[in-house]
Amino acid sequence: MGDQAAAVVVSPHAGSCGATVTGVALATLDEAAFAVVQQAWHTYGVLAFPGQYLAEVDQVAFSRRIGALENTDLRRGEHGSRPTTLTLANINRRGQLVSDPNHKLNQFLRGNQEWHSDSSFKRISAKASMLVALEVPEVGGETEFTDMRAAYDALDEATQRRIAAMVAVHSAAYSQHQAMPDAPLNPEEEQNLPPVRQPLVRVHEPTGRRSLFVGRHARVVEGLGDVESRTLLDALLEGACQPPRVYSHRWSAGDAVLWDNRCMLHRGRPWDSAKARIMRRTTIAGDAPAGTINEWALAEQ
Repeated sequence: MGDQAAAVVVSPHAGSCGATVTGVALATLDEAAFAVVQQAWHTYGVLAFPGQYLAEVDQVAFSRRIGALENTDLRRGEHGSRPTTLTLANINRRGQLVSDPNHKLNQFLRGNQEWHSDSSFKRISAKASMLVALEVPEVGGETEFTDMRAAYDALDEATQRRIAAMVAVHSAAYSQHQAMPDAPLNPEEEQNLPPVRQPLVRVHEPTGRRSLFVGRHARVVEGLGDVESRTLLDALLEGACQPPRVYSHRWSAGDAVLWDNRCMLHRGRPWDSAKARIMRRTTIAGDAPAGTINEWALAEQ
């Protein structure tokens, strides 16, 4: 084991998910140390790296070691160079703080305060996401994560059998309407993001464990009516997102957090919109089945 790998310290959190990793500099991680970090990520689902202060180029480079980045421009057409990061902040394009809680920007950010897996509304949902804190409020604005592998394990056998082959329809138009009924997806976005079918139970390939796959983008379960679907989806989500399966990350500027969208749900927590919260996210595209491509995966630029 090299010097960098030997220096990595993985400290598991209480409960079923999450670990804090110290003794690393993600911007200069060698292959042996990266392998240690990757194995910890597979095991714990979400890793917190305090005080990394990653530059954008280093965040992108580290994320690409996990896989191709995902295009977060919902238009998806050929509109020039694609962004490789997404800023999530209550700051407008002129750099001004948007303090009005009813402003569309803050409504959009509140949508992320519902439990979800990134891009579950795409044919191939995201593999991973990394969030870097640039500026955070002193109070509020945490991000919570819940382990859907442990959530599946906690289900009784009758429920596991009932949902084993069930499929849910995930829809960006649905979740957008729930969060912002006055600002639906535009026609181009809706055309590029038709509803997709996702199994209620998936296998997390790195560990072989079964995992629930639900969240805010899940609209209906095939074969069930709207009311019965909503009852089932809400019950599964409510039961899943309980201690000891939940880890809450209290942000400090410079922190980086990496999570596995294949087996974790996450949500932001509220904060005073009169205080700035500026986060930078990379999203790693899901792996396409053999012989196919992920149309949302970006080629390296």
